[in-house]
Amino acid sequence: MQNEQPYDESESKIDASEGWSIARNNIINNFHQHFPLGDVPVPTGNSEGTYRTLMRENGGWDKVFRDTISEEDRKHYFNSELRLGQTGAEFYQILDGTIERLGIPMPTISEAINTVYLDTTESKDEANHRLLMLLLPIYVEMRKKGYNQIDLRG
Repeated sequence: MQNEQPYDESESKIDASEGWSIARNNIINNFHQHFPLGDVPVPTGNSEGTYRTLMRENGGWDKVFRDTISEEDRKHYFNSELRLGQTGAEFYQILDGTIERLGIPMPTISEAINTVYLDTTESKDEANHRLLMLLLPIYVEMRKKGYNQIDLRG
């Protein structure tokens, strides 16, 4: 169980002294890849998110994650036992349930991601701040459920 990393509040401590983009990356890094880009303000046609789409396309949606990794490759994967024992569908059901319980509308998340990565009209610092504030509670709740940083940040 070496890959189990109990949540520690210090990992979600915000230091924006170098700007909000760095603060967001330091805490949640690629966590946003689990969420759709949406079509506001810039149309993308991305209705699921990069990681979720890849999971479906690579056949991991209905397979237990551990079973999709060769014995040799397992030495290089640092996911939690919780995530290794789930299908993609099970993981995303828990993620989506967490978002719903927290009352954060998915379109709001998608717009914030879209704004950070595609919109050229808004301040990137402000957009990164908004995205971090939206995703951080979700990230913390998923960590408290037993997912490690690799499971969530990619």
